[in-house]
Amino acid sequence: MKVNRKRSGGGAVLAGIAVLPTILALTLTAQTPQAAELTSFEAPGAGTGSYQGTFAMSINSSGTITGAYTDSNNMTHGFVRAAGGTFTTYDVAAGIGTEGVSINNAGAITGFYLDAGDVSHGFARAADGAIGTFDVPGAGTKFLQGTSPQSINEAGEIAGYYLDANSVRHAFVRAARAITSFDPSGATETYAEAINPAGIIAGSYADAQHVRHGFVRTADGTITSFDPSGSTATYASGINGAGAVTGWYTDVNGVNHGYTRAAGGKISKFDVAAAGGATGQGTFPAGIEKAGAIAGYYIDETNVNHGFVRSATGETSSFDGPGAATGAGQGTQADGINATGVTTGTYVDTNNAEHGFVRTPSPK
Repeated sequence: MKVNRKRSGGGAVLAGIAVLPTILALTLTAQTPQAAELTSFEAPGAGTGSYQGTFAMSINSSGTITGAYTDSNNMTHGFVRAAGGTFTTYDVAAGIGTEGVSINNAGAITGFYLDAGDVSHGFARAADGAIGTFDVPGAGTKFLQGTSPQSINEAGEIAGYYLDANSVRHAFVRAARAITSFDPSGATETYAEAINPAGIIAGSYADAQHVRHGFVRTADGTITSFDPSGSTATYASGINGAGAVTGWYTDVNGVNHGYTRAAGGKISKFDVAAAGGATGQGTFPAGIEKAGAIAGYYIDETNVNHGFVRSATGETSSFDGPGAATGAGQGTQADGINATGVTTGTYVDTNNAEHGFVRTPSPK
């Protein structure tokens, strides 16, 4: 059984001048900046067939990564990869698909697993490996219904969404073992995607006209919706400790663009320069770290995905996994970034097998 993993998208020379005192004679030696380091990795037991392999989802401040891998029998399992490369794999229940989605700085993980009827259930895994499961009250119990956690913060609070018995999607937050479901006013479906240390949640919802809008929900339950100007659909994918949100919006031509929304509500837009400008193409931010650096991916004019990192000051670097395929829908996606700018994600090879990666930025 293969779990439908979370994805963040729709559908992939510095110069300095020094003024020196004339009384001092110095010799300056130019040095070539060291490039960022990108390392590919595979979870033990990951399959090598089409749509099998390793899917990296989230990274914490110590460089520990969580995600899932699909084996040669198309069964999906959770994994934890320590910064040094050591793997721990696990299953919530034997023979049932498991996916780790988000990890906090204490090493606690949340995610979901599918039962024999393909119903989704939430879990929380402590740093010592102890696993507890949960379901949102009112979550449906039929095929593809159930509970889907998406993010865990430092306090162990979990945000996500669930499908009820009518397959209507609602958001939830689980705090101190109490679960609260919520929807913005007028929502017909709600996605909670990320929760920060203060318990502020970012996500999106669809209105009665099926138009998508972004929202933030404070810990006291106050919900504010937002849209960048020119948006016909707004998606929120990440929030940092300062309350800054990132995500993307779709314009009237179906092209996607990145944005950041500051805690005060100011929205700034951006595009990766090499992103395509046709319908379905564009820029897809996935995560934002505490200083404001963003990781994500863009889809170019040939519909190939490429990873990118955008610094807090707006400089953007793009990258691809080693051996990443260059066909339409293939390539590289970055999904997580930590406080030191280390990024993780997944790339697809020419056999459509998937591989995890970790990208360490160049030294300053």
